[in-house]
Amino acid sequence: MAFFQPYGMEDTPLFSPFELTGMDYPAHFHRAYELQYVSAGTLTTTIDQQTYTVQPGHWVWIFPGQIHELSIPPTARVTIVLFSPVYIADFDRHFQFQLPAQPIIAGPAPDRDLTRNPYGIKGFLYTQCANLVDQSPFIERHVPEPSDIGYQLFEYINQQYTNPECSLKTIAAKLGYDYPYLSRVFHQLVQRSFPDFLNDLRIALAKTFLQTEAWPMDTVALRSGYANTRSFNRNFHQRTGQTPSEYVALVQSWRASAPS
Repeated sequence: MAFFQPYGMEDTPLFSPFELTGMDYPAHFHRAYELQYVSAGTLTTTIDQQTYTVQPGHWVWIFPGQIHELSIPPTARVTIVLFSPVYIADFDRHFQFQLPAQPIIAGPAPDRDLTRNPYGIKGFLYTQCANLVDQSPFIERHVPEPSDIGYQLFEYINQQYTNPECSLKTIAAKLGYDYPYLSRVFHQLVQRSFPDFLNDLRIALAKTFLQTEAWPMDTVALRSGYANTRSFNRNFHQRTGQTPSEYVALVQSWRASAPS
């Protein structure tokens, strides 16, 4: 299962650090780089179908276009850093057709104030680049063609998954494919129904919002692709066994009990 996130496509360069705990994020890909740092517990992350168990004091590098998913238990604390390739333009040009053979590297914890200024951001990121080059060889990567049906499908899902009217039929019509054919292709790619896939995607996004934003619940519902709070609450409870408010309280208790 994979979905496309728009990170790295903004008009303003993206640099977004945030902390997550106690959640699973389904397989996805985006045009930004992603760093994951484990400060407590262990992280299970899968990159291009290769699964890694990551210990505290280690960074995970994910390059643009790599399909990845992560599982963070309540006992773990993980910092995610998403950033546009423009911040490391020289590195990006040099390694655009390569990938690290070993994407897990040792390194110090991130500064608490990563967003202090653009020079500090670039200094931090190029330090991470240097550590990666020192600790991992690089291998050639396969870059999908824009004409690939899977690429087209997931790129369009990126544009529409927060639209409550999103459906595989509308995507098929937009891309010019026969709906039964696209349905078969989709099932081959993700091994599940489109509604289940879409709801897992939206709930994962909602969990991120609930952990990182102080928005009203109706805003979280709308930003996650639900037409109203009732639909959001019902789907959230079906997939997690909790209401969104119960989930927020649980995350707060995890963070309060986690080692600092």
